[in-house]
Amino acid sequence: MFMSAQTKAKELKNQLIDSEHLLHGLLADGEIYKLLTELKLQPSLLEEELNKIYRQENNAGIAQLSPRVKRIVDNSLVIARKLGFEFISPEHLLLALYEEGEGVGARILAKSGLKKEELNKKILGKKEDLEEGEKQTAVAKRSLVEQYTVDLTAKAAQGLLDPVVERSEVVERVIHILSRRMKNNPALVGEAGVGKTAIVEGLAERIVAHKVPEPLLNKRILSLDLMNVLAGASHRGEYEERMKDLIEEVKGSNGQIILFIDEIHNIIGAGGSEGSGDAANFIKPALSRGEIQLIGATTLTEYRKYIEKDAALERRFQPIVVPEPTEEQAIKMLKAIKNKYEAFHRVLIPDSAIEAAVKLSKRYIGDRFLPDKAVDLIDEAASAVRLPLISLPEEIQSIETRIKELNQEKAEAEKSGDKVKVRILNSRMADIQISLDEKKEEYNMRKGQTTTAVTVEIIKDIVARWTGIPVSKISGSEMEKLANLEKIMHERLIDQMTAVTSVAQAVRRGRAGLKSTQRPIGSFVFLGPTGVGKTELAKTLAEILFGQEEAMIRFDMTEYMEKHEVAKLLGAPPGYVGYEEGGKLTEAVRRRPYSVVLFDEVEKANADIFNILLQILDDGRLTDNKGHTISFKNTVVICTSNIGTKLIQDEMLKGGKVEIEEPPMLSTYTFSPRGREILTIGNKYFEKDGAVWKNMMLLDYFSGNQVEKVEIQPENNDIDKQIGFPTFGFDTHAISPQGVETITKGEQIFIRTATTAKVWKKQTLIEYFKDHVVINALPDAPEEQLPTGKLKTHAFSLDEKEIVTTGGRFWRRKGGTTNWETGILVEYFGQQKAEKGSLPLTHWDIHTFSPTGKEIIIVNDQIWFKEITETVWHGQLLKDYFGQNFPLEKETTEKQKIEEENDMKKYGNIKNKVMNELRKFFRPELINRFDEVIIFEPLKFIHMIEIVRLQLKGLTKLLEDQDIGFIYTDAAVKEIVRNGFDPIYGARPLRRAIQKLIENPISTLIIEGKVKPGSQISIDFDGTGFIFNIERMEAVSAQNNQNADVKKEFKCEKCANQFTTVIAANSTVVCSKCASKQLQEVKAEGKDMGNNKGDMGENEKKDEKIEMKEVEGAVGKDQTGKADGTERKLTN
Repeated sequence: MFMSAQTKAKELKNQLIDSEHLLHGLLADGEIYKLLTELKLQPSLLEEELNKIYRQENNAGIAQLSPRVKRIVDNSLVIARKLGFEFISPEHLLLALYEEGEGVGARILAKSGLKKEELNKKILGKKEDLEEGEKQTAVAKRSLVEQYTVDLTAKAAQGLLDPVVERSEVVERVIHILSRRMKNNPALVGEAGVGKTAIVEGLAERIVAHKVPEPLLNKRILSLDLMNVLAGASHRGEYEERMKDLIEEVKGSNGQIILFIDEIHNIIGAGGSEGSGDAANFIKPALSRGEIQLIGATTLTEYRKYIEKDAALERRFQPIVVPEPTEEQAIKMLKAIKNKYEAFHRVLIPDSAIEAAVKLSKRYIGDRFLPDKAVDLIDEAASAVRLPLISLPEEIQSIETRIKELNQEKAEAEKSGDKVKVRILNSRMADIQISLDEKKEEYNMRKGQTTTAVTVEIIKDIVARWTGIPVSKISGSEMEKLANLEKIMHERLIDQMTAVTSVAQAVRRGRAGLKSTQRPIGSFVFLGPTGVGKTELAKTLAEILFGQEEAMIRFDMTEYMEKHEVAKLLGAPPGYVGYEEGGKLTEAVRRRPYSVVLFDEVEKANADIFNILLQILDDGRLTDNKGHTISFKNTVVICTSNIGTKLIQDEMLKGGKVEIEEPPMLSTYTFSPRGREILTIGNKYFEKDGAVWKNMMLLDYFSGNQVEKVEIQPENNDIDKQIGFPTFGFDTHAISPQGVETITKGEQIFIRTATTAKVWKKQTLIEYFKDHVVINALPDAPEEQLPTGKLKTHAFSLDEKEIVTTGGRFWRRKGGTTNWETGILVEYFGQQKAEKGSLPLTHWDIHTFSPTGKEIIIVNDQIWFKEITETVWHGQLLKDYFGQNFPLEKETTEKQKIEEENDMKKYGNIKNKVMNELRKFFRPELINRFDEVIIFEPLKFIHMIEIVRLQLKGLTKLLEDQDIGFIYTDAAVKEIVRNGFDPIYGARPLRRAIQKLIENPISTLIIEGKVKPGSQISIDFDGTGFIFNIERMEAVSAQNNQNADVKKEFKCEKCANQFTTVIAANSTVVCSKCASKQLQEVKAEGKDMGNNKGDMGENEKKDEKIEMKEVEGAVGKDQTGKADGTERKLTN
């Protein structure tokens, strides 16, 4: 029969012998042919159905049995054993094939009209169900041994037990003890899940296979279920009678029965009550006289707790310790039983999945034991693979739902007597039913033929669900992550190079296997003043190593100042309140074995805490109040302390107040007419000659130059009084294509006709813009007039246009004319877009053009550039754009080097003093057990700037959630740092400075309705106060405003943004959110669209510049006396 099936598979060049091939082989059997004919079925028609579904393949090898056929064979064996047959006959295979239900062969049998009841009668020769009375009679005739035990040897003979491998030594030891004359009762003792029961099953298989010594041949191993014996024993003495009779039956077997009691500790006290004995009292006499043999299995803890306490019982057993298998042994065990799981789940389980299950469970699931945890992993993974395949598709579910709805409509139509509607619904339901039947047939065919495999990724996903460790932390490249540990840490932690490097190196040593595997991954003491990043580094380490900040277990040591409080970490002793709750430390690590354990401000705890730390750091484990051993080998232990802080503060305050050293910043960037790059950084001038940057002081740059005689100008502290030039730095620096050079500083502008001229013309911006007109400015919008206070950028394009900006607005004129046009920055870009990210729409720091036509915009540390013919802007970091020789990088590095040299001199001695203070507090044996003692240095001004930017990112995210943009300038960041900078208290005052200077005014603007969704807030500092510039971005392209303005409402077809704006004559409307021109006008009946400029209310202004005065941390009232209150000052 199987030969016929294999021949058919080979003929079709199929890779697997499946249920259709098996049915073909059965139909070729004479007995089956006769059986089907008696059931009034035509085998020839079944063969025709098979011919329709056969599929040709290109397999050249020998066809193998599919998991489905293996399962059918296993089920046929069960059927044969139930009938008392020694071998499988074709009839048993036919019944197993029919009951399988999903394969092609099973569906063809079901489709042919074969009935299970009739098939049972023919094959089994009796009715499937016994009458209730017959059942009771059959049960009554069974002996107590048959009722309350399971014959493991019989199950082994039927092939129902899983194969047992890699346990030969333990099985041999059991056989030796069973063969002894006295004390021949082995007790298997081991942790839950190591395979104690499987060892007894392995012995049963050996007995069946006659691979045991002669004394054990033909013996039966019966597994006793004590709970089954207890069940229903409600009357006094009934349980005792059952146990006595059961023992007598076992005695009467003349030693042919070996009882196996799993969880044997349950016999102590089982059934025991006042005036009666427990199960142990019935067993002990028979054991002592050698009348019965017994195999027990229990855990180490339960054996000590129950068995060893009863000396009379304990001396009758010979304990055998069952160790946890190694990874190699567990892999072989799983390979031996994988066929059973493949047949049950109908999936393939490759060796790679088995190896992954063993190794990952060994590494990440520490509170369970092999092979049980690996078997459970494979079982659940196979289930996860199979279930989606056999779940009913949504398409079929929706059709079935539709049929139910039509049935309800039909019922309502029948109630109302609408026969026409009933006929229509019947017809519609019939069509849908045909479609449903086709879909189900396709689904059943696909479900029966689909064979999937368990993958390593699925195993990892199951481990992640069990342990809470993110999948990426298991599947990601840990080597790459560890190699870049310092870089990843510095994304969140500013400065502290020594601390970050020390932590990274210690972690790498641990993961590289260059330290004891029984100790924590790393152990550190963090010392230093408050607010320098000690706790932040612990959080960063938790996120990097274990995927999330929640992987940090934090203990505030101020809660453990009293001696008795320390017991909370391990748990209360027996008899005390809270004993059952366990220890706070041990339970937290047991639940999350992969974590960072932080003992914050450890010097505030009672000295007894150090005894606990000694054990953790030395052995990597703790024992809680219940005797459970908790492993710390997968944790990082960190202790933070403020020891020595007073020494650091005293050293910092020597010489008076700490001066603020600001980092160098790029001030201007432009090009000479011949294409040489020119930039200024503070009071230094740089000019690129080939690939080399040459520099000089601004004082030298103006050497030999003079300012032409002009009237006395207002005094400006930034202008050198001796020579009249801004030698301390520029606001803007621009050179036109014709060589006209301009420099601005504050309200003053310096102009010379050529870059070689020696005479400069000095003016105020008011004089420079005298008689100039902004042709498209609204009369009631002073912010649209030319800027006379200070320019942010100044540039000349190749087509002789002069462009200036301040805040979020630009002004532009054709060279030689006095007519300017203005607009907001989004109008400047028009339909242009950024290659990545977004364009700078709220402010620019630098704007310039190269002689080749490249336009450049710089904001903070980002640069955008495009060629004159392009419409796409490219963005980069400044340091990447300029390369290795970027002067700003060199200036910053040199300044940091000087500061570090000064710090080494200043803090070199203080570190030794801090260590001496630590030694007074920590015992030497404790300090020696830490991997590193790290002293954090106070933060400098340059580091505070980076910290403020990090914190402002969080504020940006909160505002973006409300659809509000947020941009800030370097000047604003520096002013926040100036207000919050305190090297003694670290970074924490910065948080308060941001709340006071930024968050409070913004929250007031939002509450007052001045900032709405779709707006963007840009924050600048002009030297006297913070400027909050609110960009509505509802303006139009800058065109001549010759006709009357019209206010209209539009909806963007690209982003669905709906807004109202004033339309100037001959203008183009752009979306206020995405700058798209694809707009649709929204017309509302009876709504006044505002046909004149006077209809535009305050809240519809395009560009609202608000300067606010802070009063008691809130926004104060109008300081300028204007009726609309939009010009207010915020001063420090």
